[in-house]
Amino acid sequence: MATDPSDEPSPVEDQATEDVQDLLPLLYRPRPDLASRVRRAIDRERFRRVVLAAAAVLALIFGAIIWSMATTRADHEPRSSTGVVAVAGTSLGEATVETRWSWGLTAAKFALAPGTVARAGAEPGLIDLTAGSITASVDHSRQRQALVIRTPHAVATVIGTVFTIRVDARTTRLTVESGSVRFSFADRNEVVSGPGMMETPAPIAVAPTSWTVRELSRWIITDRRLRELSALAVDPMHPDRLWGCGDHGNPASLFAIDPGTQRITEYPVARAVNHDWEDLAPMVMDGRPLVAIGDIGKSRKNQPARILLVEADPPLAVQQTLVINLPADVIDLDCLAWDAREQSFYLVGKDGDHPVLRCPFTTQETTTASVVGAVVARRPAALAIDTSAERMALLDEDGTITFFGRTGGVWDLARPRGSWVVSGIPIAQALAWSDAGTRLWVSGEGPTKPLCQLAVEAHQHGDF
Repeated sequence: MATDPSDEPSPVEDQATEDVQDLLPLLYRPRPDLASRVRRAIDRERFRRVVLAAAAVLALIFGAIIWSMATTRADHEPRSSTGVVAVAGTSLGEATVETRWSWGLTAAKFALAPGTVARAGAEPGLIDLTAGSITASVDHSRQRQALVIRTPHAVATVIGTVFTIRVDARTTRLTVESGSVRFSFADRNEVVSGPGMMETPAPIAVAPTSWTVRELSRWIITDRRLRELSALAVDPMHPDRLWGCGDHGNPASLFAIDPGTQRITEYPVARAVNHDWEDLAPMVMDGRPLVAIGDIGKSRKNQPARILLVEADPPLAVQQTLVINLPADVIDLDCLAWDAREQSFYLVGKDGDHPVLRCPFTTQETTTASVVGAVVARRPAALAIDTSAERMALLDEDGTITFFGRTGGVWDLARPRGSWVVSGIPIAQALAWSDAGTRLWVSGEGPTKPLCQLAVEAHQHGDF
């Protein structure tokens, strides 16, 4: 039987058939089951996590080692930004330098004045300053360890501030521009806030004296009318009553202060103007109890120094005004006291060598003051003479009270009999004797300040 040529496959069809047969094994190749695929994925994820965890542990270990090495080194060696290291006992320099040091996590920037002698202390953060001055700026945000500067007279502990500390053979002065510094010296532990300044008392050569001062009481005055208590005087007829006043900018009033009841009463003074009432002095004249007001604080500004005599019996009024003719070189006063024996007033100048002036009482309108000596003080604030005119006390703004006595009937200003420091008064300003020179009252300025009562016992071989 003959075959129809149209039924035979063509060469093209044969090739297509072969291609399809080659593709079929690929299309129908067996695939792995789902469980096997999941197991492989879990194994890959587990391996990745193990690798990441191991890397994290290694990073923590190496980081801790590096931090520990850096901290240990910085805790014991102050390092500057230039890489210079000052080990304990090494001089920090004796010229004007400005560098940045760090003890551990403490950051500070110092500027040393020419001639300054300072060494890194044995303890972290300690500087021993023996001469000159250091200006320091402590970075509060990075501060975790106190910076301590130690001088022969005091210790300054810094938390975060800008300040300058200067030392010489007699004193250490701390000036704070901003922030706070704890300043410790003698038996005092003060915090100086900027802007502010504090200086250690200069040593005073005193005559041989056996004396003691002890605090009897302390009353915190918060009355806003006495925010600036610039002066105190004990009432000549009522020793349990004090008179106080404010200086420039305050009313022309005297305040009766009763420490026993803690009551304060204001009495305006008629015919008076408060140019700058700096001190008060009790006195008795012709049997009349008087309070002398020292309107003496503005004498440098073409304002004559005056003493206003006010009878200490309300209502108060000026009984006499005494204008003081001052020497040409005395331009500012801050202290007034009455000497009942000499019938004279004593005043102390603020500037220069702190001259002491004496002006006799007169019923005339003017009196002339003459310089009789000088006192060693930083900033004299108040002067007081007891009713027996045997003891004189001078108060400094830093709370130092210096005692003087007589030699041959004359005040011996060159030989102080002793000194005492009253703590806790920000700016000491007011001082008054009571009980015939056996007690003192002390206070000062500020929104809250103590009124301190001190017992004074002294015995001098000879006078005093």
